[in-house]
Order: sequence, then structure tokens, then C-alpha cells
Amino acid sequence: MIVKSNYVAFYCDECDLLEPVIKIFNALHPAIVVRTYSDIKELVSHTNEQLPLLILVYLSKPHHDFMTPVKYLRENVNSDSIPVVIYHHLPEEEELRDLFKKIF
Repeated sequence: MIVKSNYVAFYCDECDLLEPVIKIFNALHPAIVVRTYSDIKELVSHTNEQLPLLILVYLSKPHHDFMTPVKYLRENVNSDSIPVVIYHHLPEEEELRDLFKKIF
């Protein structure tokens, strides 16, 4: 049984870069847990067990193709209702605040 939970999944190639973003998340919404994944198959596995509120994608290396992981997520995750947001840069506080207003 898939249970929707109170977490956000953040897929990234260098998850250590996300530390400032996670601090912003915690300040804006302390009840939302941020889980980071650098392996797309691990993200899909966990997502299929427990649906996140949102999936964020940030790939820091310019040679990365953003659409490949999004396509993989859409083909392999059991719910198309999970919003996926792609960032080409690390989101700042104002961007996250705006996102939360739209989604939560």
C-alpha cells in the first residue's frame, strides 16, 4: 500500500550542495522533511513505497540532461499526481516560498 507522506524528494547530482536549501526548507516548513537522492533508481524505489508531496530536480553539472530523470520518474513512479519541479540553479528562499504557496 502506498501512503503519501510529509516529505519532499530532492534529486541531485551533488547533494552536499543542497545544505543551504534544506535549511531554508526547514525554516519555511519545519514539518516537511527533505530527503535527498543522487541515484534515480533509489529515488523511484522510495517514492513507490511512500509518495512525496513534491519532487525537486537539480543537476549542477552543465552536461546533464534534465529531461532524462524526469522521464524516468514519470515512467517508473506509481503516481502522476506528484509535482516535479526542475531547477537549473539552487533555489533561493523567495523561490521556495513562492513554490510552497502554489503547492501547499
